[in-house]
Amino acid sequence: MNTLPLGRTVSFTECYEATLLFPIARSGARAQIDPEALARMSGNDLWNCYEFSWLYPCGKPSAVILQIAYSSGSPNIIESKSLKLYLNSFSGTRFADVAEVSEKLLDDLRSASGDSSLKLKIVPLTAEGGACMHCEFLSLDTLEILPISQSVQSDLLCTLPAQKTERLYSDLLRSLCPVTNQPDWATVLIYYSGAAIPHQALLSYIVSFRSHQGFHEECCERIFADLLQRCQPHELAVGCFFTRRGGIDINPIRSTANAVGKIEYARLVRQ
Repeated sequence: MNTLPLGRTVSFTECYEATLLFPIARSGARAQIDPEALARMSGNDLWNCYEFSWLYPCGKPSAVILQIAYSSGSPNIIESKSLKLYLNSFSGTRFADVAEVSEKLLDDLRSASGDSSLKLKIVPLTAEGGACMHCEFLSLDTLEILPISQSVQSDLLCTLPAQKTERLYSDLLRSLCPVTNQPDWATVLIYYSGAAIPHQALLSYIVSFRSHQGFHEECCERIFADLLQRCQPHELAVGCFFTRRGGIDINPIRSTANAVGKIEYARLVRQ
């Protein structure tokens, strides 16, 4: 047990690494269970992974739910922290398509679990409803992104002559914890009224937070301040709905006085 990654400080890597998976033999714990009960037992282990992402060839990140199912008859379980570290190693790696990602996952997870029949499914957030509780918001995530650097690029934000009132969202917001450097995942919702903001530029700006170190509340306030300063909308509200850590999800919402209530909390699919 001393070799487990659980309970130890482990560096986060964004470069694909299959050896991060840590299998644990089921036989040790099962030696304490009645053999007759074991003989009559069957089932599956089902994993829903809400913080899985990789990069497409253009550098745009994906936003999906990964579902894994393997037999209780497999010789090994996969230690959960090692699985998380392994899945996070995909997040900075470029893959040609979903098929290539699926093939890597199946090879590695079947090898670690010892279950050659292990199955998985990669489900886009839109298939699960995405920001389903905010159906009046338009997703930006079908757009391509502009070239971005490793830091937040507020200079991408600009406006067009037309005036608009829009409700927009993206599931592609990710930042890094300034203490642990571990990734934090969120859906960002934006309401504004004023000069039109180009959608491709806005999405690219959101994705540029990918290597930014900041607490959840700070990231939300940075987005709010950048939009207010560079786009000068008459009304603005920004909500960042983060996935859970330790059973707690944090959902900061910031708005101008005339936009209070334009974004309200509603539990999203990854929460």
